[in-house]
Amino acid sequence: MRLKTFLILSILLAALMPSSVLAQDAGDTAHEDDVLVRINGPLDLAAGETAGTVVVISDSAEIAGQVTGALVVIDGKATLSGTVDDDVMVISGEIDLLENARIEGDLNLYDSAFSRATGSVIEGSTHERSAVAWSAWDSLAVSAFFWAAMMIFAIVVALLFAAAGGRQLVTSASFITERSGATLLATTVGGIAIPFFAVLAFLSIFGIPVGLALLLLLMPLMAMLGYVVTGTRIGLWLVARDRDPTTIEHPYLAAVLGVVVLHVVGLVPFLGGFIQFVAAVVGAGALTLLAWNAWRSRGTVETPSTMTLHQEPTPAS
Repeated sequence: MRLKTFLILSILLAALMPSSVLAQDAGDTAHEDDVLVRINGPLDLAAGETAGTVVVISDSAEIAGQVTGALVVIDGKATLSGTVDDDVMVISGEIDLLENARIEGDLNLYDSAFSRATGSVIEGSTHERSAVAWSAWDSLAVSAFFWAAMMIFAIVVALLFAAAGGRQLVTSASFITERSGATLLATTVGGIAIPFFAVLAFLSIFGIPVGLALLLLLMPLMAMLGYVVTGTRIGLWLVARDRDPTTIEHPYLAAVLGVVVLHVVGLVPFLGGFIQFVAAVVGAGALTLLAWNAWRSRGTVETPSTMTLHQEPTPAS
């Protein structure tokens, strides 16, 4: 189980590593607290250099220095002539231990080749397996980890939104039920307009950063905030059904409760993910409507209690 957990953490590490680490050149000087990750590119840790943990995916690694943490090789080849202070894991790859190589932990091989020169040292044990065996409990543990992490992230976003823009959050959430037609229209227009302008931006080399920002930053941000908006609408219905929502300045409880409900609904097979998607899209439409009203009113945000703001006044009898 310890090895499987280590494998999971290693893959997560490679997926979440900052670009500054991923982009490190082979000739850069490493430090003992560094995490060196190389994907589809060779990694060279020269003699005299140290690194905390080394992860190589789909390429080769020359390790002549000291790895104070673990060495992980996935679908690649490692040549070790230096020292690894912790475990070494090789998955669907190959490792060569040269004369002065030293592994102070275990050597774990999963469907991998292994060669060892005279004089190399493995302080721990050598484990060879034909493939990584995943049990139902392993899959459940990984799924539960991601589920809990995403829920915590959504709760944090909800709390920040409720603290920094509580009135805007309540207003946009109220639009979903009290101005459903306008919200759906804003959802449709926003869903078409943003990708359209992103494609137009890609037609010019100078517009490529704008297109990337629209697709990779604005749309995910709108989806996340929209998810919170719809969750807040659910939370307001649960905890403040008999209260005027416009009087609530910071809907902390409603926002948190709503996103938790949506997250639990997401566990429903097939239908849950679709409901979460619709919640994010509709909530983003409500935010778009809020922004449109704010722009049209030159900074005065329209709320459900002021829906007749732009209607002609009725003449007095």
